Amino acid sequence: MSDVKLVSDAQALQSMRASDFDVHSAYGEVVDNALQADAKKIRIRLESRQGRGRAEPLISVAFGDDGHGMSPETLQQCLQLGYSSRFNDRKGIGRFGVGVTLAAINQCKRVELYSREAGGDWYFVYVDLDEIAVGSQRGIPTPI
Repeated sequence: MSDVKLVSDAQALQSMRASDFDVHSAYGEVVDNALQADAKKIRIRLESRQGRGRAEPLISVAFGDDGHGMSPETLQQCLQLGYSSRFNDRKGIGRFGVGVTLAAINQCKRVELYSREAGGDWYFVYVDLDEIAVGSQRGIPTPI
């Protein structure tokens, strides 16, 4: 009999998506990371569709900041559950490398990250829960 994977990716991520993060805690994780990256300006953009005279649920949330940015290697790893460039650092609210990823998948099914270091090129990486569920995404791709 062969070994069984410790985690069933799609089902585990769906379970984590149902975690008890509320919207304030989820957004706070992103803002905390920006502050730890020495951001002086943080912007949040919320987009919804208008319908029947009222705003419908959000269709996208974007965060931007002027922090020091991430290398392509860090950008690729930062959505990996358990990865942290500041593991057990008690200066912010996060310490273990799960908060921002859990927060992101709790709030949306597709997470896109764009980053660059000062004077460097922009890089992009993503995680899409629907793609993971059907097996077309098996890991975090190399940043482009």
